[in-house]
Amino acid sequence: MPTVGQDLQVNAIGQVYGQMTVTTFFYKLEVESGVLESATADGIAEEWANALGSSMIDPVSHDWKLRRVEVRDPRTDPGWASGEYTAEFTGVVAQDSCPPTVAMVVTRRSDQAGRRYRGRVFIPAVPVTYHVEGELTGAAMVALQAFADDMATPILLTATAPGLKIVPSIWSKVNQASVPIVSCLARPILRSQRRREIGVGK
Repeated sequence: MPTVGQDLQVNAIGQVYGQMTVTTFFYKLEVESGVLESATADGIAEEWANALGSSMIDPVSHDWKLRRVEVRDPRTDPGWASGEYTAEFTGVVAQDSCPPTVAMVVTRRSDQAGRRYRGRVFIPAVPVTYHVEGELTGAAMVALQAFADDMATPILLTATAPGLKIVPSIWSKVNQASVPIVSCLARPILRSQRRREIGVGK
């Protein structure tokens, strides 16, 4: 069971065109108010799905579905058991998706310099009308930035652990530590991920 001050890895597991997608986020469990000192991993997964999972579907194709949310300890030597929540969210944009390898990108920034203190997130199921020759349209950038803003916002665990919150962070595998996110920014150029090629990552 994660306790206050511990780091969390959240994996949003979805599917598009029969291929699994895994989008990873990091947080730190902190106190908003009250006296609780811990939360369940299952509860955090549920709260994340209902908060950010429901936002993640806004800029993506209806061909993508969020199937499951996993919460685990990102440390090399985990100190608590992972949890999960079965979700069923469908992309909002009524357009076909680009191939599974194509992704939108949101960069994450902290107030510290160096590669270990910044990161990026690949968002799957790009609607075919959202880009022109690999560059997102203005409308697509607005939709993706709205999700990016939500990515940078702490999530209050009001239903499962009142008084606690998870604060977005950037995790360094080398340092085995995290730093808080100060901003998330939608990027205009599409990228690719090999794990989403046909036959890879099933």
